[in-house]
Amino acid sequence: MQNLKKYDGKQDPRQWLRIYSTAIEVARGTNSTKVIYFPMALESAPLTWLDSLRHDSIHSWEDLKKIFIDNFQGSIHRPATRHDLRLCKQERGEALRSYIKRFFDTRATIANIADDDVIDCFHNGLAAQQLYRDLGRNRPRSFVALRDMMLAWADQEEQERDRFPRREDKNQKCNGDPRSDKSQRNFDKNRKPEDTVATMERGRKGKKGNQ
Repeated sequence: MQNLKKYDGKQDPRQWLRIYSTAIEVARGTNSTKVIYFPMALESAPLTWLDSLRHDSIHSWEDLKKIFIDNFQGSIHRPATRHDLRLCKQERGEALRSYIKRFFDTRATIANIADDDVIDCFHNGLAAQQLYRDLGRNRPRSFVALRDMMLAWADQEEQERDRFPRREDKNQKCNGDPRSDKSQRNFDKNRKPEDTVATMERGRKGKKGNQ
């Protein structure tokens, strides 16, 4: 019992009950012993739940097991799968370090997944074209190497962001800023018909002078 981890509501209740039951039996306990010692094996939240039960709702160890499993089975976290990892993608404009954390937090909950699958999922989840290209050219051999490489790249990304903060460019149109196109459209919209005619007349005169 000393080495038994108390139940906190996050473990699989069936698996935890098997370990608890075995620990009591190894100590030569009976089913009645399991019921008596049960409150001492619970953390505060499950213990509060146990105390809230009606006193006449449990008559045996089998009753306690059933009501315990029914209550906590739905609260455990479902282990992630390869499909969950494939769906973990970098958001547009998301920092690389943020994506790394989300991806590897998900990876940590998946059992028996090959390194190549992890690398492929991470690679396909990148939103930045340059990062996607660079990782394709420098593909690591293991997911540990992938993590170390990406953390180094995240450090470099943050250093560059601090060194070269983004600023508003006066020549926005040269940088492909859509706002400059919008301003041009507003200018064209506000032009009067006579302005357009005058411009055309000047163009004709200029052509005649050049002939």
